[in-house]
Parts: sequence; structure tokens; C-alpha cells
Amino acid sequence: MSAPILLSACKSILFDADMITGDGIALRGPDPKGRDWRLFAPGDSARLAPGGAEFKSILSGDPREDGLPLLQTLHREGRLSDTLLVTKNEKRIRLARQVGMAVLEAVEGDMLEQISPRSLVMRDTASLMLRVRRARKDRYMVAGINGIDNSGKSGFSEILASNLSSLGLEPTLLSMESFTAPKKDRRNRDYPEAERYYRKHYAMDRLREQFLLPLQGGLATSVSYDHYDSDRERISEKRNISLNTRSALLLDGPFLFQEDLSAYFDFRIYLVTDFERAIEIELEDLPEKKRKKHEVRFVKSRLGAQSLYLRKEAPWKRAHVVIRGVNTESPVIENIADELQGDPEKAMAVE
Repeated sequence: MSAPILLSACKSILFDADMITGDGIALRGPDPKGRDWRLFAPGDSARLAPGGAEFKSILSGDPREDGLPLLQTLHREGRLSDTLLVTKNEKRIRLARQVGMAVLEAVEGDMLEQISPRSLVMRDTASLMLRVRRARKDRYMVAGINGIDNSGKSGFSEILASNLSSLGLEPTLLSMESFTAPKKDRRNRDYPEAERYYRKHYAMDRLREQFLLPLQGGLATSVSYDHYDSDRERISEKRNISLNTRSALLLDGPFLFQEDLSAYFDFRIYLVTDFERAIEIELEDLPEKKRKKHEVRFVKSRLGAQSLYLRKEAPWKRAHVVIRGVNTESPVIENIADELQGDPEKAMAVE
């Protein structure tokens, strides 16, 4: 299998002339990633209105062919290398995919949002998950979303779930907070504070025995686990999830890709952020007088625990996809496992 085409890696955007409205270009504002914008205009149908984005035009002399030969020629000559075609035209979508070109099927709504780095990274991640799912012969998937505190795991999971839904899957969001350990375990004084949080804050045995093990193999029709209510400080209910071949379970949280746990996940996503950004996010909604004390505790306990985890496990090395900057305006896919770029069945064994 050829390497996956990443929409988010494209350095220029080729807009179909069909994206032009009667009032001019339905796109305003600067490109969010500094990419070059060009116009694909078969025939003589495109007009650029004042105030619209500046385009370099690629024109076809034969509108009867709807621009397909031109698109094919341009791609064959390498003139559309690292270029994303944005179109609503089904014929051009099919051809672009046939020739191995990156293509974004535009939908109604904010076009700037659709071509934003965040949106394209999310689309790419969902597409990479589908590559692995095909190797599973339509069995359900269990995905882990890992990263340090405030790396953007929960928000990322929600947007990813929306993308997977649009591709016909049925995502279910879960958080490691459900697997919080009892208070007596979290207050175990046998360890220094950072190590205690790393080792004892979450009930990893409960996670493995009630959730990950029953799901192994992709054949279960349901799974049940004890949900810990942090507000009431006790297990408050048994949660049940029904499963079918389109199910995609997305579990986000810290410490997921430990050596004895990572293999249970069919797809692993690691979100990279620096500690300075994590601290900034942690403090941004706190009143000034509470910030210093909270920062000291956060760094000593949470980030101290994350440091131990990173040094011991190097979790990014166990991920299928590594994404940097999800908690910024311009996230990027930093790495894709080698196994995922070839035979997707081998992606199941990334370590």
C-alpha cells in the first residue's frame, strides 16, 4: 500500500472555479498557514471579484471536458506536487483520488475553517484510523488518545469523533477519569508526590480487566465497567456500551501507553505539547492571587508525574500518529508510524 496522503501537509491549495459564487469568491481572509492559493478554472467560467483572495489561475481551453485532462496532465507533470484540490465536483474528486492527489470534498459552511490546519489534521487522523480499521476486517476499534495534562486530549477526541461520524463510524467518547482510583489509594504515602500521582491516581488494573481485556480481539458485543464519580468519591454506576462493526471507542487520558497497556489499543494517538504551554492553559482562568500556589502544586504533582512517564515509557514511540500543538491554532502531524505507511495490517503491532 502506498503512503497515506496528508491533506494537512499540502503547501498550496487549488480551488475549483465552482467554488466561486455569483458575488465573487466565497472565501475571505489570509490563508491560516501561509499557503499559496490557486484557481482551477476549466473553460472561461471564473471571475475574480474585488476584495476576494488573490489567486494564480490555471486555465483549461476545453470546458467540454470539465477540466479533467488538464488536472491529470498537471499532476503527471508534477506541477501539483504538495497541492490540495478543494472542490465540490464529484468527477474531479474521483479523478484526483485516482491520480493520487490530495483532495478535500468541500461542504457548505465556513471554507476558511474547512482548510484550517486543525480541520485538516483532524481529517487526516480520521483517514489514518480507517486504514487500520480496514485491516481489522470491519471489527470495532479501540483508540487511545494520550498526552500530558492540557495537551488538548478531550477537545481533540470530540472533534475526531465528529469526523469519524461523518465517515460512517459510531464513536463513543470515554475518559480516564472514569477509572480514577479510590481516595485511599491516591493518598498512599509510600511514594513521593509525583510518583504517587503517576502510579496511584488511576486504577490501571480496573481499566485493563474491565475494559481493555474484554475488548481484545474485536469480537465482543458489549462491555461493562465501573465508573468512578470524582465528585462523590466512589464508584457510582456500572456503564455499559453496546458494540457493532462500526463502533469506535475513543479513550483519552494520561499514562495510557505504558508498556503493558499500549498493545490493547488498536490505534494510538499521542499529542505533544511543551510544559510551558500546559502551565499557561492550567492558569489562564485562575485569579491572579491563586496562580502561584496552584502552579507550584501543578508542576510538582501533575507535570512531575508526566515527566516520570515520559522518561520511563517514551509513549510517542508507541503511537501510530504523533501530533504537535493541538492546543494551538496550528497543529501539525509530526510523525506517522512506518508500519502505517505500508501494509496496514502491520500497523496493529507498532511498539
